[in-house]
Amino acid sequence: MKIYAISLIKNESDIIAQNLIAASKWADKIFVFDNGSTDGTWDIVKGLASQKIIPYKSLDLPYRDSLRQQVFESFRDELSNGDWICLKLDADEFYWDDPRVFLSKQSGYVSLIKGLAIEFQYTEDNKEQDKNIFNPDDFEYCFIENFEERFFKYRKGLVWSCDNSLPTHPGVTGKHMIRFAHYQFRSKNQILKRLKVRKQAISSGYSMYWERDLEAEPL
Repeated sequence: MKIYAISLIKNESDIIAQNLIAASKWADKIFVFDNGSTDGTWDIVKGLASQKIIPYKSLDLPYRDSLRQQVFESFRDELSNGDWICLKLDADEFYWDDPRVFLSKQSGYVSLIKGLAIEFQYTEDNKEQDKNIFNPDDFEYCFIENFEERFFKYRKGLVWSCDNSLPTHPGVTGKHMIRFAHYQFRSKNQILKRLKVRKQAISSGYSMYWERDLEAEPL
């Protein structure tokens, strides 16, 4: 069993190195698609290039979840039946459950795994950190954020349309969810940068973000 991860990123220079290094401990290969970063993120990714960390390409395109399908199609010839694909390895996520151990324990009929996102956020009482701010002990506030598909098992003939965020008929969903920590709001400067990226996505027609993101005031 091999694990291939798809990383779609934009302007995550403060966290991308830690994310990729952590994920390389359990992923056989990580394909990184940079969606037009302007803060040096892509240079960091290229500096980490290895047999495991693959800088796929950098293109400034309107954000869509289905961009991950492009990455999948580029490496699917490497896959064998039973390999797992990490659908979303976002730059601000760190797995608590080791995916290699977790996936090895799944029954043979299970082909889709959902993730349990535990959101960590700074509060007004938190100080800005300039080292290892992604330690849960540095955060005073956390909550369960969402449940969504994270891993799917490859099989020959699997179809993933460029219009969809998931392959068609990915298979049976496992009853256990894999846990990961999510640090999407980790510092004041980073939050402002994130809001800017989201506003750009909304203006290009992406509808998954709340319209209030367009009206967010600076902190």
